[in-house]
Amino acid sequence: MAEKKQMMYMNILICGSDSDEIIQLENQLEEVGKEENIRVNIDTNICMNQQLVKNWVTEKYDILFVNLDNTEKDGLYYAEKIRLKDEKVYIILLSENQEKIQETFEIMPASYLITPVEKENLRHWVKKVRVYIEDHRLYITFNYKRKTYHIPYQKILYLESQQHKIRVVTEKESYTFYGQLSQIQKQMEQGKEIFLRIHQSYLINSRYIYWMDGNTVRTQDGREFSVSGSCREQAKTAYRMYRNQ
Repeated sequence: MAEKKQMMYMNILICGSDSDEIIQLENQLEEVGKEENIRVNIDTNICMNQQLVKNWVTEKYDILFVNLDNTEKDGLYYAEKIRLKDEKVYIILLSENQEKIQETFEIMPASYLITPVEKENLRHWVKKVRVYIEDHRLYITFNYKRKTYHIPYQKILYLESQQHKIRVVTEKESYTFYGQLSQIQKQMEQGKEIFLRIHQSYLINSRYIYWMDGNTVRTQDGREFSVSGSCREQAKTAYRMYRNQ
């Protein structure tokens, strides 16, 4: 069942070989997350290497911390490779040596922090990333086949109401869970994605609309949806707002 209140998740990866520093950073991030009402999911990796780059999933992580002092000597090199694969992850480089900042311009890190890291510096960047997530990467959360999913609004093509169930359709997959479309619509108004209520059974993401006339919406993948009379004017107004952004 979809949650009525939007949850904020932040996925973080810490790379470094000093276990004490990693534990300290994890503890600080968890404290900041609790204080800021953010659920932080933290993974750790002892080194930056080709395998990490090869397996990197774009948009899986919101923040990547790389300790340049205790990763292998190629840590900066692999951070650059990750930047080429993922333009959105915030890369925060850590070091005791402030002079190393001169080596980092090419990967455009979000920040460069001197270790030991102060908790308030972490809070600043966690809050900054939260603003980005709130604007661009809010999630719909639901259970499907005994697993919990968090699907970013921007990846949803449309939602379809099927009696007491909601079908969520993305470019690659579809999922079904129990819920009410009106509740989902209200929840989605928090984000910048504009979803059109074209029918009592459909919410369409404006991002994926190819064209719209008075009676029909066609999405970029060629699907066509009928616009009901009761929703027509409101849907047309919302779509004009999207086009004028």
